[in-house]
Amino acid sequence: MKESSQKSASSMTAEERCQWADTLAKDGYYDVALRQYEAAARSEADNPKYQTILGDAYVLTEDSARALRAYRAALKVNGRYADSYLGVGDVYKQNGRLRAAEGQYRRAVRLRPNDPYIQYKMADLYRQMSRWEEALTHARKAAALRPRTAYYHFFVSAALCALDLWDQAIVSMEDAVSCAPEDDYYHARLGALFIATGRFAEAVPPMTEAIRLNPAKPTYHCQLSDAYRLMGNVSAAAREDQLAGHLDDYDLAELALARHDYAR
Repeated sequence: MKESSQKSASSMTAEERCQWADTLAKDGYYDVALRQYEAAARSEADNPKYQTILGDAYVLTEDSARALRAYRAALKVNGRYADSYLGVGDVYKQNGRLRAAEGQYRRAVRLRPNDPYIQYKMADLYRQMSRWEEALTHARKAAALRPRTAYYHFFVSAALCALDLWDQAIVSMEDAVSCAPEDDYYHARLGALFIATGRFAEAVPPMTEAIRLNPAKPTYHCQLSDAYRLMGNVSAAAREDQLAGHLDDYDLAELALARHDYAR
């Protein structure tokens, strides 16, 4: 680093150091970024925010021991700092200790129940544990708290599918599409749900829109072909197969996954 940068860094606040570290990390200077997070935490040792940010950085580098030390240092300063409990939970989850992670996430939820991201993290953990009813409960809370976030509605839809509540899953996916109308994946997912429920004609508009938004994706043509074929429209299905062209191994794997989603 240039000497001028080092001199300016010495006068930075902890917040400025973290912002600089974020930029360094985005540019690929991970070691330099980590040193700045560490410096920020040292300069504000009594502020749990910067200890927690440091812990988050260690999680990203998969340094579990240092991450736990940073989070516990934050909790020693403030035992009600929700983000630190969330961080400890992340470390446990990263190491496969899902029940231990659950206890930490629950603390974070109790401390900040109106935080949609914490509710989502709780839901995602329950997804990993295949506890879908609990996943649905927290995903719905996240979506209610942040109703314009498409991914939360998508997650609700996925949980409903796992519980075989397909009609409700379609409604939640329609909410996701409404929140992110330019995202081709949500349209394609909605089309797949219509196919899964035997509503083949209704699958055509969202699949057509997915193709319009991302015409270079051949698997969307294949899925639209599936809808036409199931409707009995063989010529339209053949046309979509021709438009799909050659599928490479990645495309074939992606298509197999999509077809698995609607093979009830």
